[in-house]
Amino acid sequence: MLPDARVMEEAFRSPAFIIAEDNFERNLQGAVTPRLSEWMREEGYAGWIRDDLIKLVRAALAPVIVSDRQLYGTHMAKGIALRDIRSGKRVSLDSSVRPIELRAVEGLLRQRAGQLGLQAPPAVREALIGPAAKLVRPTLTFNSRATVEAQQEEAAKVRPVSQLLKEGEMIVREGERISEGQLVKLKSLERNDRQRHVLDNMLGTAAVSFLLLALSWVCAQRYLLSILRGPKALMLFVLLLASQALLVKLGMVVAHSLQDAYRQVAIQSFYFIIPFVSGPMLAALLQGRSAAVLMAVMTAGMTALLLPGNVHYSLVALAGGIYAAIRWKNYRQRSSIFLACAAIGLINAALALGFNMQEGLSVAMAQWPSVPLAFLGGLANVIAVSAAMPLLESLFKLTTDMRLLELTDQNHPVLRRLVVRAPGTYHHSLIVGNLAEEAAEAINAHPLLARVGAYFHDIGKIFKPEYFIENQGRENRHDRLSPNMSALILISHVKEGAELGREHKLPEEIIGLIAQHHGTSLIRYFYEKAKSAKGGGEPREEAFCYPGPKPQTREAGLLMLADIVEASSRTLPDTSPGRLSALVERAVQSAFADGQLDDCNLTLKDLSRIQAAFLRVLAGIHHHRVTYPGQPAPEKRGGPNGGIHPKPAKAGAPARLAGFTAAGGGGPGKPPLGA
Repeated sequence: MLPDARVMEEAFRSPAFIIAEDNFERNLQGAVTPRLSEWMREEGYAGWIRDDLIKLVRAALAPVIVSDRQLYGTHMAKGIALRDIRSGKRVSLDSSVRPIELRAVEGLLRQRAGQLGLQAPPAVREALIGPAAKLVRPTLTFNSRATVEAQQEEAAKVRPVSQLLKEGEMIVREGERISEGQLVKLKSLERNDRQRHVLDNMLGTAAVSFLLLALSWVCAQRYLLSILRGPKALMLFVLLLASQALLVKLGMVVAHSLQDAYRQVAIQSFYFIIPFVSGPMLAALLQGRSAAVLMAVMTAGMTALLLPGNVHYSLVALAGGIYAAIRWKNYRQRSSIFLACAAIGLINAALALGFNMQEGLSVAMAQWPSVPLAFLGGLANVIAVSAAMPLLESLFKLTTDMRLLELTDQNHPVLRRLVVRAPGTYHHSLIVGNLAEEAAEAINAHPLLARVGAYFHDIGKIFKPEYFIENQGRENRHDRLSPNMSALILISHVKEGAELGREHKLPEEIIGLIAQHHGTSLIRYFYEKAKSAKGGGEPREEAFCYPGPKPQTREAGLLMLADIVEASSRTLPDTSPGRLSALVERAVQSAFADGQLDDCNLTLKDLSRIQAAFLRVLAGIHHHRVTYPGQPAPEKRGGPNGGIHPKPAKAGAPARLAGFTAAGGGGPGKPPLGA
């Protein structure tokens, strides 16, 4: 026979006992201290220890236990319905019951431990109170889901109260104080009338909007406005207008809901919270200033239809829309939208204050909530515009200023390849970008688009950089080629540039600028060289022309001119202002006479401004420098098109003009510019 102590020691070491003991301590959430665990092992986990714990737990569960007495008091004030978890039946609760919180259970057990007849010694009794308190849970808990279901169930049992109003019945007389019951009648009549005519209202608004769109389309066709001529642009414009109408209707619903909650504020004040300018701002971001102005006018008219009887909201929509159109060039950062909407909010608040002041100071003071609500209405445009712009930009494949700004990063993979493979072309593109941006500013075109297009317009030269003069050293590879092959290589950089742009998912506007920056101009030097070749027939002029198309936009036209001017300015030995002015004028006149600018809507006034802008940039690039003492006088540049060697041209045919022709191109029947 083994002694009892040895038997217990072996039992305590068994895996089953260790697992059972771990589960016991885990259920008590760490309340079993090492001292208590040691004592229970010494007592061999006697049955009376279990009995003492049960007595303590029953004593703790005697009163009603809640997790939060303050929450219980709040619910008790409204009335509490109890449901027994075991039976699912409702039971009553005496209002005189004073529950205790769960955290007070341990203190309660210490007070009553001496009255429970526990067998544990006093020193251990305190240690047993902690585990017993951990076993206790609230006996009364709040069930939010069951509460909502009970409320809905009781509400469904209540029959709706209705009152029949006869036609012509007097509800309230003029000058009479309106009672709560009369106000309910008036609001019910208004709601019923609004619901009854909602379809008629929408159909009427759609008909008027369609008529306005038809007139806008006729205007665009008659006066050659590009904003609505294309199907994609027209579809986007219609979608923005319809979305703005839906947004106004949704804002009206929200305004009525707020007015039901805050009856002391007039519904006219809550209407100011509607975002009236989301459509014009999106039109400015996605379609430009002209579309934004037209959208602002149509939004104002549509607002007058949706909110009849008050011209104030139409004026708010018109003023905010015009401001959004004015800032169309400034939406180049995500924060710009918030700043613009904050400014629109200030305009709305000023208009709301002015409208209130028109009716007198007392009315303005009584309707003061309309001023901050109008400001919030301006800020509400941020949510609609920020949410819709990326979706529309992706859906219609549009190029916004923010996308263009991303492309100005010189770490773009294509530009990094260009600076490594064709550094001369890269520098040429940067100068062309400065010229094009300055000219676009002068004629109110799109400066950012012009600059980005200039950065990428010659990326096709990456594949054969050594055949273009700006990347050549002492050797000119065209000397070993036939004129036809040289022209083919020069022409190929346009097609290869467009394909490279599509490969890198450049916007279609940029790819269009790449394809159009030479138009259908003739590579005159190699054409004349082919004509003068002995034994050859008359060459086909089409084989020496760029494939085109001619510039289709104002940005493409001024990019062509900037490309010609930058290339030809490098051939000037004398870069005085007079020579630069003559060079720019000759370049512009050559492209104009060749018909390259026929399709890009550049006026004579635009061409004059473009020339002045080019001169400002070229004067900064080719400014005079002082010769310091001890330095040799600078030599005049004799190398055509910025060549590094001032080698004189051969008699009859200047050999280095091939480089200029590749960069800028010449017009048919004229010598290359700068020759």
